[in-house]
Formats: sequence, structure tokens, C-alpha cells
Amino acid sequence: MNMAAILVIDAEQMICDLLQSACSGHGYTVVTATNSRRGLALFQQWRPRVTLLDLRMPEMDGIEILKQIRKIEPKADVIMLAGGGTDALEFQARDLGVTDFFRKGLPLDVLTKTMDRALQRTTKMTVPPPSVTWIGEPTSA
Repeated sequence: MNMAAILVIDAEQMICDLLQSACSGHGYTVVTATNSRRGLALFQQWRPRVTLLDLRMPEMDGIEILKQIRKIEPKADVIMLAGGGTDALEFQARDLGVTDFFRKGLPLDVLTKTMDRALQRTTKMTVPPPSVTWIGEPTSA
């Protein structure tokens, strides 16, 4: 089973759930955050192989989150998802080295193929620290 970690940072819980389901179905470990602070904390903790990042976030937009991710891991694969992003924002994201930039509403198979390519570029595996609760799996009580 593929143990590469994927982080989804999106303000909409429904999008997080959809992407978690789609990526988990491809054998990836997925963690999600619906706010920027939690997303950056999870990035710091997990060091995911790919981060799916919403452009429009409360508190801190996707461009600012991307800048913070670059400070932590300059070569991290980040795929930006925009629900109405402008060309100027796309250029700004690309200048910051975003792996890819998609408008929301694209077919999921396009996104998963892009993630697969990003994950195949390196053989590095990211395994979460043992103290992390796996999101999406039941915890024992």
C-alpha cells in the first residue's frame, strides 16, 4: 500500500471530504484542514508529499499559505485549487513554484493523475509521526 501523505487545505469541509475520499481510494494517507493555521500545523507535522491547497481561505489566502509552506519546505509539491481565481493569482502562484494550478470543477481523475505524477518524481516516503491520529480512520476508545 502506498503510504505517501497528502494534505488537503480547503475552507469547504465538503471539498476536503471529497478529496480525502478520492485520494484514499488511490491508496494515499490523507489529512485535511479547513483553516490556514491548522493546515500549516499539519504541513509542519506531516511534511506531506503533495498538498492540495485552496486559493481562497479565511484568515490567510492560499498564496500566503504557499509562501509559508515554501519557508518550511522549499521544494514541496503544492497543487493550487481555485474556485474563481484570476490569471494574476495563477501567475503569482506559479512564480512561487506551485506544482500545478487548477480551477475547481475539474474532473477528479485529472487531479489524481497530476498527484500521481508528483508522487512518482521522488521515491521519498513520508510517514507521519506516531503521535498523529490518522484522519478518516476510526480511533479506538
